[in-house]
Amino acid sequence: MVGEFARGDASKFFVDRGWDYGGVKSQLEASATFRADLLFETENDGRLLWQFNWGLRSAKNLREVVWHLPANATTPTLQLDHNRTRTDFRLLDSLRLKGLLTPGSVLAFVRLPSDDDIACKLREISTWAQNITSLELLSPTAMRRGARGDTHDIGTRGERLASFLGRLDPRSKSHIVARLRRFYPIRNIDTVRKRAGWVDVKIAEAFRGLRGITPTHASDGLLRLVALCAIPEFHEKTSLVMLDEIEDGIEPHILPELVEAIVTESAAQFIFTSHSPLFVNFIKPQDIHILTRQADGSVTTSRFSEIESWTDGLEFLGPGELWSMTEKDAIQRSLARQSRRPSRLNYKELNRFSPEDARAFMTGSNAE
Repeated sequence: MVGEFARGDASKFFVDRGWDYGGVKSQLEASATFRADLLFETENDGRLLWQFNWGLRSAKNLREVVWHLPANATTPTLQLDHNRTRTDFRLLDSLRLKGLLTPGSVLAFVRLPSDDDIACKLREISTWAQNITSLELLSPTAMRRGARGDTHDIGTRGERLASFLGRLDPRSKSHIVARLRRFYPIRNIDTVRKRAGWVDVKIAEAFRGLRGITPTHASDGLLRLVALCAIPEFHEKTSLVMLDEIEDGIEPHILPELVEAIVTESAAQFIFTSHSPLFVNFIKPQDIHILTRQADGSVTTSRFSEIESWTDGLEFLGPGELWSMTEKDAIQRSLARQSRRPSRLNYKELNRFSPEDARAFMTGSNAE
């Protein structure tokens, strides 16, 4: 959703998934608002906090702010402020606009000055968010369909896999094949561009006497392998790749090495969700976040390394083993105690954008 918001129209996220805006609003809050708070650390200029509210009824950007907390400073300064209620927009100290209503981030519609350091940081934030690639809907059914056109990734469901493979140069395609050979007996992947831009794909397995097969006749697991091995060949600006249930359709013995290969050979960051203790066993504890539901239905999260009873057991067991061998109720109690929500964010209302709240979020302290 953040990516579509940054590209200028957050409603596309919901339309692509067949979701009704109103149907996804929280049942725990009275507000029909989607709220996001994203914290960025710069190399030598402190932190930036990008916050926005998007209306689930109006399908409009209700509020968007960016705070800057310089290194060694204690109070953040407001660098961007868009407020739909006041129909007011302020950028840095140089630009003020009235009556600006947008379906996504104002950064997608305003030309930022090129001679200002903070404006350059805002542009970097917007570019980073616009290049988020979500593959959480990855579906072998979608990958079996024909595709055409030019694309820099395989699509949310993998529906553009054929056209993506078809546009690759021989070197990039050979990288995918070499990557695949480490996990599956494959000889080659051939693509043929037909009339009207449609692309046919044939996957040749490395078995004597067997001809190439089309995605229509390939197994779900093989198609997911091809899709995952294609990720390092995505556009170089790809910033973040998100995958849901990474273990689906993948043989468990090759899963850790496969994930390590696509992560180390990609410049992007990755977020995986998984219910596989085997996979979690191969992830560093500090990189694991555990999510669960609390008694009131809300979701809480903690780092694996923040749960003392688990960290004590890492000398003898892997994180996946500790997770799978702990009773569900015990996990929920531990996460409720370790919940980061009170220390990271203590908003009483979703529409609060005060310097005190921003400072609390950016420094990890409680708002006063």
